[in-house]
Amino acid sequence: MFNRRPQIQGDNSGYMLSGSLIAGVAGLVVLTMVVIVCAEKKVNPNVNRTGPPEWTRSLVFKPELNVGFGDSSEGIHCPTPYHVIRERLGRTVTDAARWTCPMTQGKHVFEVYWPAKKNRGHACCVGMGSADVNLTKQGRCSLVGDHSQSWGLDMPKQRSVHFAKMQQKLYRGIPDRFFVYIDMDSGKIGFGDDISMHRHETEFFGYICHGIPKNKEMYFMISMCAPNEQVHVHYRGSAVTSGGYNLIDTPSPLQLSKDNLGQTHVAVASAPPSYMSVVSGQTPVAYVPPPEQKDSTPAPAPATVDQVNEGLAF
Repeated sequence: MFNRRPQIQGDNSGYMLSGSLIAGVAGLVVLTMVVIVCAEKKVNPNVNRTGPPEWTRSLVFKPELNVGFGDSSEGIHCPTPYHVIRERLGRTVTDAARWTCPMTQGKHVFEVYWPAKKNRGHACCVGMGSADVNLTKQGRCSLVGDHSQSWGLDMPKQRSVHFAKMQQKLYRGIPDRFFVYIDMDSGKIGFGDDISMHRHETEFFGYICHGIPKNKEMYFMISMCAPNEQVHVHYRGSAVTSGGYNLIDTPSPLQLSKDNLGQTHVAVASAPPSYMSVVSGQTPVAYVPPPEQKDSTPAPAPATVDQVNEGLAF
């Protein structure tokens, strides 16, 4: 009555073909979703690949902010105010150092030289914190960012941390030399690389630390947990409404000083005079242009009548 295909024992090729087709389509859908999700995660709307923030093109050097680290844990040694070495043995304690002068407002740039190869521990961090943040803590932790009054970048994990929680992921590694852009007016911290390393316009990684309180004294801070870990830090300048110098075009004390890193000297013609004073250990003074040099060759004496007549004789 009904035209049915006869059932043959072991003949299930039709069902197997349908199952394979369904599994293939499902796998393709899952793979497409994974690719889309990963692509969305790697898109960071705060990253500006064209260069640092616009306000870094108009900076002034304030000697009162170039004071170096003034407070640190007992596990840290500072040969100079700008050079920090962790001398504690072992990795079971995290140590920190705090800049001497606090910041409450304005926009500021710090330059950090923190080599990655054999010199960065499990949880080395850089950022901002108040005087309430402890300078030592048991265990390996993101100390700058662990406290409710601290915000920091955990460089090995490539993420910003506040109150022991991740604020934002950074989808790239941190180079040996980099800039820290502190915007106290907007309560955020950004990071970028250095032109002296890459020979192109500096790359801005984005503002990845947010929520820093305004009008409260906050300090630049670093934390580390590896033995003999070393960091060099220099203040580069603060933003002004007009005038000033461009961060990209100006060498820093880290580039100019042989004593710090053993680097080859660069051209210092465009360096702020206060930078040279800092490098030489002198007190920064206002720049006064040298007086205009005049020709010291004496003017010839006027010729006598006899000399004139002698020249006209022929």
